[in-house]
Amino acid sequence: MRGVKNQSLIDKVIELRKSGLSYDEIILKTGTSRSNLSGWLSGMPLSKKVERNLSDKKKKHLFEARNKALLVLKNRRNEEKIITELEVDKTLSEINFDKNTNEALLTMLYLGEGFKAKSAIGLGNSNPDIMKLFVGLLRSIYDLDETKFRIFLHLRCDQDDNSEKDYWSKILFIPLNKFGKTQFDKRTQGSKTWETYHGVCSVYYYDAKIEKRLTIFQKSIINRVLKISKEGG
Repeated sequence: MRGVKNQSLIDKVIELRKSGLSYDEIILKTGTSRSNLSGWLSGMPLSKKVERNLSDKKKKHLFEARNKALLVLKNRRNEEKIITELEVDKTLSEINFDKNTNEALLTMLYLGEGFKAKSAIGLGNSNPDIMKLFVGLLRSIYDLDETKFRIFLHLRCDQDDNSEKDYWSKILFIPLNKFGKTQFDKRTQGSKTWETYHGVCSVYYYDAKIEKRLTIFQKSIINRVLKISKEGG
């Protein structure tokens, strides 16, 4: 009787396979093991229609599995991002952003991105936030003479000079009469500019004392950090 029962199960498995069910689907319906299926169904011929259906199911399963894996990875990254943001917020809450700290920030920004010009400091970037940070730090630290600002734009050929000057003027709170002649990149002739791009804005502030102070500040910070690094090593 045991052999008859086993043969009945084998016949059912073969019938299900011929109808186009995958191994996983047969296991769910019959409760048999994958190793049994491999033995019973090994070498069993299938119609082209069934083979196509099984191939489609396999592709669908792989696609769903990939999407699930990506979702798990995305959720994990989101959790890590939230944890990192909380850690950064805690660190920033412990920093006193007074004039001394702001001047150190300005010095490092100028060191990495700034134009080194005699009797003037300058910085250029296409990112409005970076340019607002540069100008904002200057205003928060020093008693500026706003007439000493000078702005130059570097645009692509299809961009409108007046509208981009107006954009940067409003972003930086610097009047249009402080804008110099715009430079256009001839290499961009015939190509379309994406809507969110407003060119590279270069801001200069002409003050020999501030330029000298930031130059000395840079060297002092570098020397101090290198000394601390050397002592720590």
